[in-house]
Amino acid sequence: MTERKAAQAERSAADPAVRPAQHSAHGSTPQSVTSAPLSAFSGRGAERAAFALQRFAGNRAVAASMSEIGRTAESRPTLDVVGSPTSTVAAAPDGHERILATEGGFRAAGVTTLPAPGAPDLVVGTASQQPGGQWQASIQPTSVTPDPPISLYPGQGLHRMSVGPVGQARHRDVTPAASDEIRRGEEEHLLDLEWARHFAYDTTADTINTVAAGPPATGATADEARQAACQAVRSALPLQARWPDGTAPIMHWRRLYGQLVAVTRERDTPNRWHSMSTQLVIDPAEKRGLNIPAEDDLYRYIAGSTQVGQHASEAQVRGRYDSLGTAGGGGAAGAPGGSSPGGVGTGSGTAGVGPTAPPTSSAREPPRE
Repeated sequence: MTERKAAQAERSAADPAVRPAQHSAHGSTPQSVTSAPLSAFSGRGAERAAFALQRFAGNRAVAASMSEIGRTAESRPTLDVVGSPTSTVAAAPDGHERILATEGGFRAAGVTTLPAPGAPDLVVGTASQQPGGQWQASIQPTSVTPDPPISLYPGQGLHRMSVGPVGQARHRDVTPAASDEIRRGEEEHLLDLEWARHFAYDTTADTINTVAAGPPATGATADEARQAACQAVRSALPLQARWPDGTAPIMHWRRLYGQLVAVTRERDTPNRWHSMSTQLVIDPAEKRGLNIPAEDDLYRYIAGSTQVGQHASEAQVRGRYDSLGTAGGGGAAGAPGGSSPGGVGTGSGTAGVGPTAPPTSSAREPPRE
């Protein structure tokens, strides 16, 4: 997340922050297999231009006049809002430690940060009185400010770990299959986030810009014209995005985004769909094969121990969105200005034998002492 500090502080005070969710691999005992989470979510991301593409070109025509917005919407092709986000490899031998050092990545197998894209806003222009005495007011175009996340997964190979509690060197063996499963888990989280942004912000911005490109609202007074303009937007929005009386529209949309982002956090806690098992390897022959001294500790992620790929992002986020389909949006969750501990990542239930993670956290890596 490479936003400037001032902008970061301003947006985190306003947007619903869904924060670092740790993935950690359990402390292992000899000959044990424990659950190790693949990914973790935290903070915010850097600018990514493709993130802002909307189905309606109005989202890119923020500074345009009303007529220009209309012409743009007609001339530009419709573009998919949700793409195919990719996680970045953290290569051996330092990738594992790099992930742990990332904000929210402590004791994580992988890490994906939780973004805070800037919500669209509803702004009514100054009302003007017409020759016949009626007043007119128009909606101003809006946009969604991109804030893409950072996402890392460990590359295949032998990764360094911190020194153990009695001074022994420790290593993390990441097989090609485990690396690929962690990558797919991180990208599952990334796709969750894109769908959350799409339903909460992109469709809302598109609706606002469609109304903005249309004729102005009218009323007997300036206030009536402005209220009519707001009502034109409200009635055009899906039920989930219609703000309750007494609530600022942007605050309602931020809460809606927080509710949808919660879906990806729930992959880890409480659903634990993403926990990958970890094994402490004690066979000297295996250590020799990796050029590791027999006295060193060797940990290995076990591929196939998660539910990555079994719970499609669009279905999960759309299901939550549909469940909020009542006028007023369906309750307050992910309130702006707050943050909650934990986060999302690939790391659900335990596979194989051995201790399981505490019910409220991902499985842990061996203690970093």
